[in-house]
Parts: sequence; C-alpha cells; structure tokens
Amino acid sequence: MNWIRHHLRDIVLWLLVFSIPFDAKKFVWSATPVVSEYFGIFLYGTDLLLLVFLAFWGLREMDWHAKYLKPLAVVAGAAIVATFWSFSPLLAAYGLARLVLLFAFALSLSALIIGKKLSLTAVFSALFASAVFQSAVALLQFRDQTSLGLRWLGESVIGLTTPGIARVAANGLAYLRSYGTMPHANILAAFLGFGLVAAVYLLYRARRPWARIGLAAGLFFILAGLIFTFSRSGWIVAGLTVAALVAYGLWRKDLRRRATAVIFVLLAAGAFLVPVGGRLIFARAGFSSEEPSVVDRVIYNEMGLLNFPEAYPLGVGLKNQVLVAERNGWYRAFGLNYAFQAQPIHDIYLLALADTGIVGFLALIFFLGWLVYGKFRAWLGGKDADTWFALILVSGALIFGLVDHFYWDLWSGQLMFWLALGILMGIGPRSPMDRISPSEGEGAGSIPAEGTN
Repeated sequence: MNWIRHHLRDIVLWLLVFSIPFDAKKFVWSATPVVSEYFGIFLYGTDLLLLVFLAFWGLREMDWHAKYLKPLAVVAGAAIVATFWSFSPLLAAYGLARLVLLFAFALSLSALIIGKKLSLTAVFSALFASAVFQSAVALLQFRDQTSLGLRWLGESVIGLTTPGIARVAANGLAYLRSYGTMPHANILAAFLGFGLVAAVYLLYRARRPWARIGLAAGLFFILAGLIFTFSRSGWIVAGLTVAALVAYGLWRKDLRRRATAVIFVLLAAGAFLVPVGGRLIFARAGFSSEEPSVVDRVIYNEMGLLNFPEAYPLGVGLKNQVLVAERNGWYRAFGLNYAFQAQPIHDIYLLALADTGIVGFLALIFFLGWLVYGKFRAWLGGKDADTWFALILVSGALIFGLVDHFYWDLWSGQLMFWLALGILMGIGPRSPMDRISPSEGEGAGSIPAEGTN
C-alpha cells in the first residue's frame, strides 16, 4: 500500500509540474466589468492536481518548524492586514488564498527533497517534457500565425488581428509571437528557460548514448521554441542561465564532454535558426529607450516605487494594484491614457511592495536573500551540481522578475516561481541527489560526483 501511495504521489506531482503551462481556467467573478486575471477570480485546471498533492502528501510531509516558514508567514500576515482595507477585499482574499497554497507547495517540495523522497531528476524530467511540448505548440503557432485550437489546454485565441496581441515587426510586416498555452509570450519564454535548465541537467546526468541524443534533440527543440517567443528578456535570462551551466560543466572534469555537447547544440541551433528567422531575430534584438514597452515599464516601476509606498505603506491587498492605480488616476497622471496600458507594475519586488506594504516587502526580500545567499555559501563548501542547478534556476527567475510581473500575480508564473524556490529550499550539499556510486547503476542518483565515471 505504501508503494502504491508513493508512486501515486510521484505521478500527481509529475503531472502537476508538466501541466504548469496549461492555462485552462473557469471564470468565477470579476471586480470590474472587464474580465482579466489581473482583477478576476478563476478556477484553474492545475488547482485539482495541486490540492490533491497537498491534501494527500504535501501537508503530511511539510515541516511546520522549517526555518523558511517564519519569513513566509510574515509575508502572509502582511497580506492579511492589507486585505482589510483593500479596494476589493474579495479579490485580495482570493490572492491571499493562492499565495498560501504556493507557500505550502514550496515547503512540501523542500520537505520531500530533504527526506530523500523526491529527486531533482523527476522534477526536471517533467519540466523537460513539458518544455518540448510547449516548443512544438510555439513553432506551429508561428508557422500558422494563429492559435491551434487548444482551448481545452488554456491556449489563448490569438492571431495577427487580435487586439493587444504580442507581435514582432520587420520590414513593415508584423508577425505573431508564440504563446504556447501560456497567457503571454514572455511567460512562455520564462518556462522554456526552466526547460533549458532541466535539459542541461538531464544531459549532464544521462549515461546511455540514446538518452543523450534524445536530450540533445530536445534541447535544440526548446531553443527553437524560445527563439520564436521573441522575448528579449527571455533570451537574455536564458543566455545567462545556459552560460552558467556550461561554465560549471567545463569546470568539472567529469562533465566537460557533456558541456561540449551542449555547446555544439547551441551552435547548431544558431546555425539553423538564424538563417530561418534572422530578419526577425535581429529586428527584435535591439533596444530603444523610446520603445513603448521600455517606456511603460519604467513608468510602472516609478509608480510602484514612488506612489504606493507613500500612499499605502501597509499595502493595497493582493491583486488590487491595478484597481487602486486606476481609481487614483495614476495611470493618466503618468501619461498612460489607453485602457490596455492599465497593467501591473512590471517588477515582482515593487509589485509585492504595493500589494503587501513595506513589512511584506521586507519579509519577502529577507526570505529570498537568506535563501539564495545561504545556499550559495553552502555550495561553496561542496560545489555540488544539484545546488548549482537549483541556484541558477532561481537566479534566472529573480532576474526575470526585475522586468515583468507574472511570477507574482499570474497563476502559471506563480507555480513556476514557487516550484523553483521549493527545490532550492530542499537542495543542499548534503543532499543525496548529487552522489552516486558505480554500483548503484543508472537512475539511482544524480550527476556523478567528481572522480566517478
């Protein structure tokens, strides 16, 4: 019976991680006549998997005395306080309930990892498989320049004539940016960045030639999908991420051949994709300080840094930032006069400051700093691979969070973010997942320690 229960847990968790990009949802209620995830209540398809995981396994495994629980409790407490005077208490309570679920998810993952009941390989295999699938959807969307009809998976209805859709322009022509089944191309790019980390990890770990060939092909496919999101922030974060992982592989003698294989795949992807989409890639690669996407981000962040802390030092309540900014006329005051420009602050830290106030913001920053700094110091003592990959996964998300908001306020982004944090909380130099002896055989552990074959 225990064997069945544990395998069911692994299956449910694998499906949950695989389903993160599926944005299928049911509308319940909106604080405004306009239905949007920014100020609406929805039930998501992934909710069922998350609740089953937490109810049957996660909450039982969670360490209620975990050291990271206290700063997270302070964040939740600040969000509770802000709920009482929020513009929409119902919306704030809904956001709070989701945040608490995410905290429980991350803490449960960390407990399973610490208790040797969950391997990084299992989590990364789900991320890799899902990223390959999303890349296939992305490539077909770009080919057809429209959505594929996957509404049951949460795919947005998109096309070149869809209002507000993300496009890339070159030589006077506009092209659709691929969304996958995500709400936006940037969120898909972030998820494919997670997929790249998973692909490199599994490629470093694989022993059989056929497995390495399949993983290399998957890595190429994910890179192709990432290119056609035309997400500049996604490209930059993915480039930094892969560079850090390749550098680690080149530094470790036992992984140099695998790292060289990754470099070869990167070069092959560049040699194939640049001729195919080079005109659009180069058109998208440049930045201008006068671009609307750049100008608007600066304005959103100025608003989050200047207006909200002064006017609402204890926060406006989760998912209330856009409502409050509209009610106070701050968008118009900053020159954002169009309805589509009423968007969240494009920085997860400033958005958390607006939502939970100064106390919640400081608690969140303390938690993130404590976690990353502590794990990095621990990694310096052992140089183990699992901690390095977890650190890179989280670091990429934290960098992306400087220029976008989805890790804080959109469900698929939130699941990604707290999945990465839960992994890092549980991983460490003493984790058994970075140690494998030749007698254990393939699949028994993680990346071989230095000196093993």
